[in-house]
Amino acid sequence: MADNSISPVRTRGSFRVWANLSQRVKLILLFLAMALLSVGTIAFLNIRSTSAALTAQTNENMTALAVSEARNIGTLLAKHVSAMQAFALGESTQERVAAQNDAYSGGTEAILSELAKLDEQWVAASDDDAFVRERLNSELAYELKDVKTVVPDFAEVFLTDRYGGLVAASDRTSDYYQADEGWWQAAYNDGNGAVFIALPELDESTGVIGIDMAVPVYDQSNEIIGIMRTTVDVTALLDRLAEVKVGETGEAHLLLEGEVFVGRGGESESFDDPTALAQMETSPTGAIATSYDGHSSLVGYATISSPTGEQYISDLGWKVFVHQDRGEALAAVALQTRNTALLALLIAGIAAVAAVVMGRALTGPIVNLTNAMTQFTAGDMAARAESKSSDEIGALASNFNTMAEQVGDLLTTVQARSADLEERTRELEASQRVTFAASERISPDEMLGLVVDLVRDQFDLYHAQVYIVDEEKQAAVLRQSTGYAGSQLLQKGHQIPLDATSLVSRAIHSGEPVLVADVNQTQDWLPNPLLPETQSELVVPLKAGGRVIGVLDAQDMTPGRFSESTVALFQTMADQVAFLFENSDLLARVTEQAETLTVFTTQLRTAAEIARQASGVLDPEQLLQQVVELMQSRFGLYHAHIYVLDEATGQLNVRAGSGEVGRVLIEQGHAIPLDREKSLVARAARTQEPVLIEDTTLESDFMPNPLLPQTRSELSVPLVASGKVLGVLDMQDDQAGRFAESDVDTYSTLAGQIATALQ
Repeated sequence: MADNSISPVRTRGSFRVWANLSQRVKLILLFLAMALLSVGTIAFLNIRSTSAALTAQTNENMTALAVSEARNIGTLLAKHVSAMQAFALGESTQERVAAQNDAYSGGTEAILSELAKLDEQWVAASDDDAFVRERLNSELAYELKDVKTVVPDFAEVFLTDRYGGLVAASDRTSDYYQADEGWWQAAYNDGNGAVFIALPELDESTGVIGIDMAVPVYDQSNEIIGIMRTTVDVTALLDRLAEVKVGETGEAHLLLEGEVFVGRGGESESFDDPTALAQMETSPTGAIATSYDGHSSLVGYATISSPTGEQYISDLGWKVFVHQDRGEALAAVALQTRNTALLALLIAGIAAVAAVVMGRALTGPIVNLTNAMTQFTAGDMAARAESKSSDEIGALASNFNTMAEQVGDLLTTVQARSADLEERTRELEASQRVTFAASERISPDEMLGLVVDLVRDQFDLYHAQVYIVDEEKQAAVLRQSTGYAGSQLLQKGHQIPLDATSLVSRAIHSGEPVLVADVNQTQDWLPNPLLPETQSELVVPLKAGGRVIGVLDAQDMTPGRFSESTVALFQTMADQVAFLFENSDLLARVTEQAETLTVFTTQLRTAAEIARQASGVLDPEQLLQQVVELMQSRFGLYHAHIYVLDEATGQLNVRAGSGEVGRVLIEQGHAIPLDREKSLVARAARTQEPVLIEDTTLESDFMPNPLLPQTRSELSVPLVASGKVLGVLDMQDDQAGRFAESDVDTYSTLAGQIATALQ
């Protein structure tokens, strides 16, 4: 049996060899061992921490790009669906679809049989056939063509009734009967209604990528009366996605139901690892390392959604992913590792040379030198050997001290570079937090307010603000600003003329960032008494569509606060903010117009309903009383009453009033002389024009009534028939600004109907 134990003789032999070595060799060996251990440890820790930080940053950047592109696609889909839904709410649309539904007779089998015959007739008919022209040249069809003009991405638009029969179309469809189509059944949803969005399809003959969309058409009782469908041309959108490049190998694509959609002219690509697809399907956003199309890659992905959170967009499950070759994506990590290794080798070489030099002097105080080396290798970088002689040992101590200085300087340099990298990483993360948070805000002012607050807080600045260019005023108008000083400037409507000498106007005219390290050394800096501590300033233009729409102005109390790297970072952030602002501003305007149209439509319907119910009342007194009661309840008014002009006395007498107050006014015989100056009612009767008061506390002609103490806004509309004033319809509300100019037409129409009934 073999004996594997260490021989005592061999051990003693090893010690004998060491003991026989010269002091110079011993010193060199010991010094090299300690130096390599220290440098190797520092290099290893630095490589590991730096690599982890750079890898995490790369993943975050790719995920951020995927999130941005996914939001762009989701926003466009939601915008087109909203446009279709807005058209479907139109009164003429609902009336025409309802009329075709009512035209059918018989049971379901009879209707389907009729539709089958119409479908055959449609397929066989020419474009000049009267049956075809009726669907393509009707008033509703021209409205659909106008929709195509307003939304150029709509390739075709058409409407069907609740049975699938064609009502109107912008272009001729292949079939008249559509209820057997999958898109129609999905949008009808067994009578429950749903938004339908199909997968993108590439037309190989035209190179156009289209997405079929369908929405239900509801009547006033919220029942489905038809389906509206369009094909959206998303070629430009997906081409732009295909143009997204990350380095030399990085690209962006769509992941649709587990399949990669590469768009026009792209070759088929796929994930090599099914588990990667499973992870992407279960997580809304993230980054993974996997094999993509035969290449080891980093992949950042995000689920397509809209900023307003429409569920039908999120339910699609579509994703945008950005992939890049792993080697290229982590090139910075490899470079940092290589540089650190070379630096370690350089330090090791310097240590070896120093050890050889110092090893030549062995006659000095060895203990002192050994203690100094021990302290140094333990981490005390200030440890030095005492050199009291000029012999070999003194030279060795001096060389050791020189080496220690060099190692300390190199370590300081490495630490400084690491600190600079960490600072830049923090600034980049702060920039991403600003843009990510801003992309979730719809209101332009809300978005800009969040941006300036985040810029100030995330970058620890003294002040931040945003100016927007007003072309009419030829000035940069302050839109959002931080802190108390910012609120004061906004209240004053602070603005800077574009022809003024200032950093803001210079950035707007040049389209380039303006950096001032010390404002006291710059002639065109405009001091602001509300910001007395400003010492350095950075003004970055907000560019959208090749033009400057404003500037982001950052100020700090420290001279030289902003570096060139900060300028580049702020410019990138400003470009993203400008893009989000333009989109947010456009969406706000579209939403405001849609809300205004909805309110106006509701008012007209309510007025028509009041006129219809009142038309059945023959007694004038009962008619007027029912009108004011209906107006108060349907329009949610504080009070409404009707004055009737007595030509003999020249008095406007209350003939009808809502609620208990109206009854009291009638019993008291409340009247207003026609020639009274301080009366809105009398003024409306004399001028035969409506009188609108948005805030009664600011109107000198307002005549308060103790029975109506809460009145804050009032609208008086004359009752005119055949050019003759019969009375006045007077409406009051307890909210200032309750009535707007857009309400006058609605109430004037109702007043005309009341006047006709009185006549």
